[in-house]
Amino acid sequence: MSFRVVVADAHPVVRRGLRAMLADAPAFEKVLECASIEAVREAIKAEAPDVLILDPSLGGGAGLELIAEIKSSSDTRVLVISTFEERVYALRVLRAGAAGFLPKTATQDRIVEACERVAKRKLAFSEAVLSALVNQSSTIGGEPEEILSNRELEVFTLLGRGLSPQGISDCLSIALATVYKHVANIKEKLGVPAGSGLTHYATMWILEGRARPGSGSVAAA
Repeated sequence: MSFRVVVADAHPVVRRGLRAMLADAPAFEKVLECASIEAVREAIKAEAPDVLILDPSLGGGAGLELIAEIKSSSDTRVLVISTFEERVYALRVLRAGAAGFLPKTATQDRIVEACERVAKRKLAFSEAVLSALVNQSSTIGGEPEEILSNRELEVFTLLGRGLSPQGISDCLSIALATVYKHVANIKEKLGVPAGSGLTHYATMWILEGRARPGSGSVAAA
């Protein structure tokens, strides 16, 4: 399987370097460059890339908002590559909806590997970041399979597997507005506190293997 990637960075040298790295890797069939947030939006609409590699400082630091926008409106997964320190920024981009984080000092092999993981709908964060996320998610009360309705559990599981609201709508053949209604109900039932992302809690629920066999299987509403 081959993947399509968009590289978004304000610096031409960085964009071209990342593009050259990925163009040499057999997993990627098409690699495009973008130098602005508007260009990113246009590329996602026109190309439906599997991965967006994003410097969150693009557009004067509007990267977190862009990540959340992409997460809610497309199935493109975001890999953040930044000069910011991981311990300061990685959890922020994960909560916004990114699927991975790397420093710009990462090696070529590490960047290619992370991009492949994200394209395959896996996470590409360090163990330290995932451990911190586990610690945070443990403060949220109640097991989803015991609290949620069948349809809510399906939505929660698909969130944890990386689907966007639109992707969940397509997968379950329900209206997008219905997906958002289920998400609101899930947050209330699980007691997800303000400022914590439901998506990263659902992701950790899947990663920790807390989903029981049959959880999230498609059922009638």
